[in-house]
Amino acid sequence: TKTDEKGAFEFDIKLTDNQTSIFNIRCGEEFIPIIASPGENIILTSMGRLSQNYRIDGSAESEAVQQVSKLLTEGAITLADLSKQHMGEKDEAKRQTLTQSYVKKYYEIKRQHIGFIVRNASSLAALYALYQRLPGDDILFNGEGDVVYYRMVADSVCINYPTSRYLVALQRDIKRMEEQMKLQTELSEQLANPVGFPPVSLPNIYGQKVELADIVAKNKATLVYFWR
Repeated sequence: TKTDEKGAFEFDIKLTDNQTSIFNIRCGEEFIPIIASPGENIILTSMGRLSQNYRIDGSAESEAVQQVSKLLTEGAITLADLSKQHMGEKDEAKRQTLTQSYVKKYYEIKRQHIGFIVRNASSLAALYALYQRLPGDDILFNGEGDVVYYRMVADSVCINYPTSRYLVALQRDIKRMEEQMKLQTELSEQLANPVGFPPVSLPNIYGQKVELADIVAKNKATLVYFWR
């Protein structure tokens, strides 16, 4: 769309299956996430940088998304600044202080992120927040235990949006995460209780009988290559 001479614009969004949907309003490389529901008249006002200084009215879900987006955007800027200071600092004591400040800020952002998800668990804003990360960060909070938050949001969102395609996708991700956890548990159990090696006894290149169990007992990686 194009703005008029006053910078204003408007357009209608056609919602798939008349369901509440997530969109991004983009301008260049910046964007504002919105969650639009049938019949909503959303008013977006932005001054300066699109993604850092805007106001959104007429959509409670979108206002909630703005909170978590602001948290992560401002948090990323603060962490990047601390990292830059750390790289340029030569005094070891000050570097350690900057490291502590970075770690403290990182976990503060993480706790606020999870707090937002818990408080808004029944909204699509929480579902959206599940998939947001700080730059270069792969985990939501504590890796394997993150599935707890995914399940919580899925159970809560199901009440307000039982037919949402986003809920279906979330449930699929939860199933995948649970299967990965099950596999990791099985692997851990097998490593803790390894199955014995088969009783292989073969001649080496010198014609001497070699027991596989004797080689493995030396705790070294062993390659057994069969050919004919």
